[in-house]
Amino acid sequence: MSTKPLKILVVDDEPDIRQLIGEILTDFDYAVTEVHDAAAARTAVRLQQFDAILLDIWMPGDDGITLLKEWHDANFETPVIMLSAHGSIETAVEATRYGAFDYLEKPVSIGRLDITVRNAVSSREVSTKHRVTRKSDAQVDLVGSSPAIATLRGEINKLSQARSDVFVIGEVGSGRTTVSRMIHHDRGNDRKSLIILDWQTKEIWQRTISDAIEEAKHGSILIRDIHTYDRYAQNQVLGLHNEIIERRFRGDDSASAIFATTTESIYQRIKEGKFRPELFHRLNESVIRVPSLRDRLQDIPELVGYLVDKFSKSGELPYKPISTAALNCLRNHTWNGNVEELKNVLRKVIQGASVETISDEEVRTVLESWDEPAIESLETVEDGSQLFGLPFREAKDNFEREYLRFHLQRSKSLTEVAAATGLHRASIFRKTRDLGIEETASSQIEITTKDGAES
Repeated sequence: MSTKPLKILVVDDEPDIRQLIGEILTDFDYAVTEVHDAAAARTAVRLQQFDAILLDIWMPGDDGITLLKEWHDANFETPVIMLSAHGSIETAVEATRYGAFDYLEKPVSIGRLDITVRNAVSSREVSTKHRVTRKSDAQVDLVGSSPAIATLRGEINKLSQARSDVFVIGEVGSGRTTVSRMIHHDRGNDRKSLIILDWQTKEIWQRTISDAIEEAKHGSILIRDIHTYDRYAQNQVLGLHNEIIERRFRGDDSASAIFATTTESIYQRIKEGKFRPELFHRLNESVIRVPSLRDRLQDIPELVGYLVDKFSKSGELPYKPISTAALNCLRNHTWNGNVEELKNVLRKVIQGASVETISDEEVRTVLESWDEPAIESLETVEDGSQLFGLPFREAKDNFEREYLRFHLQRSKSLTEVAAATGLHRASIFRKTRDLGIEETASSQIEITTKDGAES
């Protein structure tokens, strides 16, 4: 049985280019509609549903950005690929802010056109399926249109159909907590029924396992960075899982699912006898891998647009557009700290920007001074020798987490912590948030939270 060809709309005021793109797409078995301006494009999308749109930026009458913004404000769902023979980074970033799927420069190569249109169509298919099962996406953000992110969304959709425990594997800062929250939410749970626990601190066991399970009834329990847990904490997690299994066996449909985030280093820890293999196999019911930012560099323009807009809307930072050269500089960075590193670099760049549009020089200056010197005396961290086998960013995050816990647990206020560490109070607050540490009224660590920062 033959399937109907996917429908593509091409909007370009240059007849030769419009016709050439149309012929190429027709050869790829798409059904192509060609129009010459924004008014004709509006009419076309009212008359039929397209699977993707190629939209020229520079046209007589309304330009492509104006039309894109109009569609964006109307929650238009069809992926739009922008075309331009002489675009700038400002227009590219602006297009990204208004939801453009990708940005192609003319003349467009056949291979690039083919790949981009196929990715756009695939992203729409995944997004449509994903939207059916999601109760709300107000609480989660997974930004990007790359093949890696399209695949990840597909995996999230599959796991949202089950009640299995999930191992979420990825580098620090890649968005493992975000992915866990999305699966939790897509299973029909509300935000409050996701209980995030940090059980590396032994005082947590003043709270009973049953308390945690009761709080997460009909929901989920998230245990972050389980590969860093010592034997004591691993035993407690195993006890937690045993009780949940027993409740499931009794037919209790309110029994929680467990999400555990980790890095690939957990396999090495098992080999070294530092992580209990039975616990690994208990929790390893389903596995989802979160791609590093290095594996989806094409998402950086969209991520930058999203983050800059988010900083501005929240009042955290003023809105500043980013030049094409600056964006290219960001795309060429290694991003060992992934999305979390990108957030912090952007914060520093925007805070230090002296002009309206951020230049590549300003970005390069921040990046060149970004990698801090290796921290000495790692042996002061309990079992700190294991940090030497980790990537620098991950080792530094682990050290900072333990360092701040040490001082927070021994101080009565942030002022005392600031005096002891030499850090500004605002920096301490930001680091505790970014590292997944929350302080209670007495400045002790809040081990159990209803929600948490992305890790």
